[in-house]
Amino acid sequence: MFETLLQDARFAVRMLPKSPLFTLTAALSVAIGIGANATIFSVGSAMLLRPMPGISGSDRLVDIGRHRGDDDFDTISYPNYVDIRDRATSFTGIYGHTLEPAPISLTVDGDAQRSYGALVTGNYFETLNVRPELGRLLRREDDGSRGSYPVAVLSHDLWVERFGSEPTVIGRQVTINGFPFAIVGVAPRGFQGTTILKADVWLPMSMLTSAMPSRRGGDFTDRRATWLFMGGRLRNGVTIEQANAELATIAAALEREHPTVNTRLGLKAHPVAIIPGITKIIAGFIGLLMAIVTLLLLIACVNLAGMLLARGAARGREIAVRLAIGANQGRIARQLFTETAVLFLVGAVAG
Repeated sequence: MFETLLQDARFAVRMLPKSPLFTLTAALSVAIGIGANATIFSVGSAMLLRPMPGISGSDRLVDIGRHRGDDDFDTISYPNYVDIRDRATSFTGIYGHTLEPAPISLTVDGDAQRSYGALVTGNYFETLNVRPELGRLLRREDDGSRGSYPVAVLSHDLWVERFGSEPTVIGRQVTINGFPFAIVGVAPRGFQGTTILKADVWLPMSMLTSAMPSRRGGDFTDRRATWLFMGGRLRNGVTIEQANAELATIAAALEREHPTVNTRLGLKAHPVAIIPGITKIIAGFIGLLMAIVTLLLLIACVNLAGMLLARGAARGREIAVRLAIGANQGRIARQLFTETAVLFLVGAVAG
């Protein structure tokens, strides 16, 4: 049976170039359908299913933000973040970070390049359970007095591309937006933070105004300046519902203490996502796209089935001859099935 199958497969391969237009059309139909499905599923998997690379225990991580409706999720001020971080007991840690990495000018040995830098609190890496590839990561002590801790952590990719994976990179001075920083560590391979955009450098929040000259020092003291995203790690045994109940209590207390700036504050935790707070929206959108491309694949299959039927009808004389010289119907069916399988395999590989 194996020899017969191999013979059928060789014959099917020889048949492909004999009908180049049919082969190309059929393979492209399958390739487009499968390729579109693979693409959309890959995007959905990266956004919703895969754990964030370089982070341990990501199933216990949440995003925390202002909440004023079912789909509302917003940033918060730094003073409110400090109060929430110090009062919440449902979390092993609550960190803060800028909304997304910002463009920076990174100068190494007089050679400047455009990179992306993220400002994070000192407990960011600790709460995420990230281990350094080299040196150390940012620590709580780096959240000291403003501008006093000019240290930086490089992404693994930047370390490889710009510094040639040199282990002596620790302690080297670089200039970021005109301000000198000392490299203290390299993040693990694959780690890109907790947002959809990849950071090249992580800097302590205490260096906000030095690394980002456009930012004001008042961003650290003004409760009206809502620019910070929060995230946290739930304690073992604590559910997200219990954490949200505590956050609601803290929000109510902050409203009473600062009524003029914290009106309808509202706080809520969501499972961590690369676009914070809109996991359900992403899931719905990805689901819609999957339905569309699945329909596209079904249409391609129906069209290809019609083409195969038409081709089979055109081969009626050939099949009649095969039957006349002794081939049974099962043998012919297996040959036709093998030809179709080879055709679909070509389309699948292209897809």
